[in-house]
Amino acid sequence: MTPALLAEELKKLLDSELKEYTYTDSAGDTRALTIYKYYIDDKQPGEKESVPYIVIRPVSGEDGVEDSTAKCIIVACIRDESGEEAYLGLVNLLERVRQIILSTGTLGKKFPLKKPIKWGVDNEPNKPYYSGFIEVNYYVGHLDDIKRMPFLYE
Repeated sequence: MTPALLAEELKKLLDSELKEYTYTDSAGDTRALTIYKYYIDDKQPGEKESVPYIVIRPVSGEDGVEDSTAKCIIVACIRDESGEEAYLGLVNLLERVRQIILSTGTLGKKFPLKKPIKWGVDNEPNKPYYSGFIEVNYYVGHLDDIKRMPFLYE
């Protein structure tokens, strides 16, 4: 359940911080950003109506001797007929998300960010769709944390 709670907190944060975000493509069409958890709802990736979007997906975790972590991949996608404009739009969106994550640090008073974070851009875009990702790791409740931090399980 912890990875699902982490994804929910990431979505709340990005929904709040990017609620005004829109992307205007080279043809002058402006669309609002939609943020999903796990997968895109009711639309397939690449459908014009679903773009721009962000998908937050917990993908793995690790339980160590002293702490536990969960990894989420945040996928972002932009649609534009102009490759240069799409690339700049995508990198701008990734940078905004990166700054939000770094400046927030701890999500919902439960999940501290574990640095470093990683990001990348798809080097072989599926024109006119351009995508990239941010990989983040957060500390999550470790078995030893039950007594020290009961709020992790509230």
